[in-house]
Parts: sequence; structure tokens; C-alpha cells
Amino acid sequence: MKPGIRYYRGVFTRSSGYAVTVDRLDANGVCHTRPLRHYMRHSVGGFAWGYDGNAPLELARCLLIEHVGDDDKITVQLYRLLCEDLISRFPERSDWMIAETEIDSLLRAYGRTDLIPTATAMPPSRFAELELEARADGMLRQSSVLERFSELEVEA
Repeated sequence: MKPGIRYYRGVFTRSSGYAVTVDRLDANGVCHTRPLRHYMRHSVGGFAWGYDGNAPLELARCLLIEHVGDDDKITVQLYRLLCEDLISRFPERSDWMIAETEIDSLLRAYGRTDLIPTATAMPPSRFAELELEARADGMLRQSSVLERFSELEVEA
């Protein structure tokens, strides 16, 4: 992981199911992790990947909202493309990780450079605010799924 860049991680466990987090390594080497916020529209059951369906479509939509920061700019056509090209291709019931720069590349391929954040890396202060919001909402909890994130090794 490179400092300052957001990474999106999906983990599957038989006991807890699917979980997705947003991770950022700060300049001191500390990894800040918070769950990806679920803006419910297609799937009341949350996220999934590895097939074409409502839960993967929901994940594509929420990743784009997180990445772009504005739900109004995210079209159904755009998150359907992301689902087809990325989310449905992750191996089902497997762990994965992508950098925000990979989503930027897909947005370029879709001709939507207007949606690429001007500063690819989220400012550390904004990430910390979102992490605190997640804690306050009770979304960030110590669980076997979140603990597994710290165990995953990813090469930069």
C-alpha cells in the first residue's frame, strides 16, 4: 500500500459473509480502516461480488459514491459498467483489493474524466472525519472480518 491512497478491500468469511472497507496508510505507516458506507438502493442484504446481481450492483454504486463523493453524478449506466467490468469479475467468496487509481483508470476508459477527483488521494483529515463518523454510527466494530484486514499482505 502507498501512503495517502485509498484502497478498497473485500473480504468473505463463512461466518460473517461479505465485508468491504476503505483503507488508507498514513505517512507514519498506520493503516486507517473503516467500512464502506452502504447507501441502500438495490440490496437490503449488503454487498457481494463475483456474479451479476443486485448485491454486486450495490457495491459498484457505493464504491463510486465513495470515490467521487457525489451521489448525484453517479448514473445507473455508470455503476452497471463498473459492476460488469470489475465487481462481477472478482472471484465469488474470495478476498480482493483495489486502489482508487484503478477506479480512476476505469472512469477514463468510460470517458468520465470529469468524475476523477482532482487530488486522487483523499486528504488525511477528511479520511479521519469519515472514520470518526463510522465509529460514532457503530459501523466500525472489532470483528473477525475486520481483524482479517490487518492480516492481509498486499505488495505496493
